[in-house]
Amino acid sequence: MRAVKIVLAAVAAVVVLAIVALAVVAATFDPNEYKGAVTDAFTARTGRTLVIEQDLRLAYFPWLAVTTGGITIGSAADFGGAAAPFVTATSVKARVKLLPLLARRIEIGTVELTGLTLNLARDAEQRGNWQDLVEAVGDAAPAEQGAPGAAAGRFAIAGVRIRDGNVYWRENTNELRYSVTGLSLTTGGIGAGEPIDFDAALEFKDEGSGLAATLELRAVVTAPADGPVTATDVAADVTVRPGGGAAWRSLALTAARLAFDRGRQALAVEGLATETAGVRATWQLAGSTLLDNPTFEGSIAIDRAELAPALAQLGLSPPQGVDADELGTLTLATRFAYRTEPPLVGVSELTAEALGMTVHGAGTLEGDELAGTLEIPEFSPSDAAQVWLRAAVPPTVDVSALGRLALSTRFDANVASGRAALRGFNLSAFGATVMLDLEALPLERGNVFRASVTTSRFASEALAKGFAALLPPNLAASELGFIELDARFELDGATDTLTIAPFDVELFGLEAKGEVTARNVSSAAAWTGSAQIAEFSPQDLLQRFGLPPQPTSDPAAFRRATLDTRFDATKDRAELSGLVLAIDESKITGRFELVGFEQPAYRFDLDVDRVDADRYLPPKARDASDGERTAGDIELPQNNTMDLDGTMRVGTLKLAGMEFQDVGSRIVIGGGDLELEQARARPGALPAARTVKLPSNVPP
Repeated sequence: MRAVKIVLAAVAAVVVLAIVALAVVAATFDPNEYKGAVTDAFTARTGRTLVIEQDLRLAYFPWLAVTTGGITIGSAADFGGAAAPFVTATSVKARVKLLPLLARRIEIGTVELTGLTLNLARDAEQRGNWQDLVEAVGDAAPAEQGAPGAAAGRFAIAGVRIRDGNVYWRENTNELRYSVTGLSLTTGGIGAGEPIDFDAALEFKDEGSGLAATLELRAVVTAPADGPVTATDVAADVTVRPGGGAAWRSLALTAARLAFDRGRQALAVEGLATETAGVRATWQLAGSTLLDNPTFEGSIAIDRAELAPALAQLGLSPPQGVDADELGTLTLATRFAYRTEPPLVGVSELTAEALGMTVHGAGTLEGDELAGTLEIPEFSPSDAAQVWLRAAVPPTVDVSALGRLALSTRFDANVASGRAALRGFNLSAFGATVMLDLEALPLERGNVFRASVTTSRFASEALAKGFAALLPPNLAASELGFIELDARFELDGATDTLTIAPFDVELFGLEAKGEVTARNVSSAAAWTGSAQIAEFSPQDLLQRFGLPPQPTSDPAAFRRATLDTRFDATKDRAELSGLVLAIDESKITGRFELVGFEQPAYRFDLDVDRVDADRYLPPKARDASDGERTAGDIELPQNNTMDLDGTMRVGTLKLAGMEFQDVGSRIVIGGGDLELEQARARPGALPAARTVKLPSNVPP
């Protein structure tokens, strides 16, 4: 018993001495006298300034605790030095247990940081303002690893708590690109390689686009000294607001494992899934050079998600007349890539299925250059797709006439200059295939658009139905006939000129080619050009428009014609000049003018090389069929309002079995009367300068 008392007395004496020693130290030791040594050592080690504005306050046993505030770490000299803070904190608290130090164990209590602000920046050469610190730590590590007593037997932190934190990312040293505010972070105990409970929240903003997001994150983190930092059982709730004042959208995220290799700045993600508004997506994701030049690549897949909620997340809603349940599901799979510098955003191997159609595509935005492909294999639009199309096109288009649709194209553009192009554009619709190449070139004085358009030869029934509201009410598909087009276009915004040269077109049973130029196309267009119509049958053309065939004495007459002319047209008039019209064996040359379109007046000056008029007159009475008009009949329409005035000259005219040379006359129709003025012919025909006036209604 006496020995026990002696031991207890000795222990008590030691405790008393320790308490006295701590009291003496607390009374006489001022840690602020060493602030200068601490800041000098930091500068010597890192080349950066350290400022501690508030006093250091110590606490003793069982913790050695230090509390201070107003801490500022300056940037490297190239990033502004002491005048540009790299890190600031309004309050810092840290504690270390004293007794475990005797057993070479470092047990740190919860480290608390309040008002932490971290400023990250890169200069024009893409060097980060953190790289000198990383290099300094790397250079010092080998020497420290060999120092005696450098490694303690055990290292542990009870936790880390950050409140009111901020992180700012700047490009070109001072251009704010991203910001993180309201950062809060809490961890569980941190030991050597032991899992750490991790809980964080923050607000993120892309200062360029205006995109904003809030994040709440939970995970179990392991951070060994010589291996990658890993996070398991990751769960996050993200709320995103796109720029432009759009509505907030929520996203839930889970991941089985995330691993960050600090040496390689590489990130690997396993079992990543996101869900928003019932749309679940699975991801594969990997990142590299995350600090120096963040780069990501991976894939995303969505399997049969309801389409209506997915559209709602994009701020879209079904058009009126479409029930959300009718939209069906969305299936999507694609690969993607992102690189910060030089900027790259890429999508490849895209396949999406929705509304009864499949979409394949790929695209990259590299710097300012955008390029890609798009393909929609042939499909029949569903009822829901047709309603959607009706909402997207003018109401004058009947989308039910579209038939089976297909599309494929390549595209490229420069988003900075505005240059854009569609190449190899192929569209199947209305029973036709349209092939298009289109290029838009922004120039200093105005944009230039160039295009080439080629169509297959197709029947016009579907097109006439689809655009019936835009066509003349009495124009039938049978009158349009087969349609085919091959043309080159150029629209010059600087000169306000449209050029179509050359063009080949089939329409109304006619085949034409030529060229057209329009000036002042944005206001009062004036059209000039030339056209050639290949051989056609005038009789067939009349019947195409529902008119009876012209009765002729010769059944072979009026069966062959060609046309070659130049033309000029404005909103008030149209003129054919250099006209060459061949009808059967006759050739007509000269000019023809139409003045005014509401009440047109016709003017002409024509030369005919030769004509056998008897062939074109109705058959003689003895040869006529019952009810058929005959050669002796002349009748002008009742209440005729035609205004026609022109001169015609005929080199050789056969009429009533007689032949005349150098026939000429001025023909005037007006006020319901027909006049032939200055009629002449030789030999022995009508006297020169004689006028024949016929009444407007001569009985048959």
